[in-house]
Amino acid sequence: HLQGRADVEAGLAIFEALVENRAEANHDATEALRLSRTVSVMGNVATTFAILRQDQKAIALADEIQHAHPNDTMAVNVNVPLIRAVVALWPANSTTADPAKAIDFLNTAALYARANAGIFYARGMAYEQAGRYAEAQQDFQKVLDMKSHSGPDIVFVVAQLELGRLFQKQGDAPKARIAYQNFFAAWK
Repeated sequence: HLQGRADVEAGLAIFEALVENRAEANHDATEALRLSRTVSVMGNVATTFAILRQDQKAIALADEIQHAHPNDTMAVNVNVPLIRAVVALWPANSTTADPAKAIDFLNTAALYARANAGIFYARGMAYEQAGRYAEAQQDFQKVLDMKSHSGPDIVFVVAQLELGRLFQKQGDAPKARIAYQNFFAAWK
């Protein structure tokens, strides 16, 4: 059952990266890659490395996915742009963040993955980083609207948190308070 274990480890790695448990995320990602090199595992691990600001590892895996699976529409048009977008959003050198480039990558991915919460979460983050708050709010809300279509996922919880932060940045304390309360309820 190594493939199943690799998928679980890769999923846990992203979870750990999103909650900033860097050591555990790195360990889980490395373990997942040791067990398997399927598109899903490499995509999740590369995204984890990108969140952890390990750009070279993330880009190397994105390149490997693109070269090894050139005819896989989802791999080439969703996984690879997502990885590249996250690298553009959170580069190793934080002064070189490029939200516009990330938005371009994510717009491409969104054409193929209209039900992928990760795409809309990342694009919401890119819009927020670019100061395009109305569009960020729309994408975070899309993520929350997708919640009923699948099981528990950390992306729904962190999208709720980001929505609260976004309302706070806009000076809308009542909406921010509600969003934060929803985040705390979901986190439990």
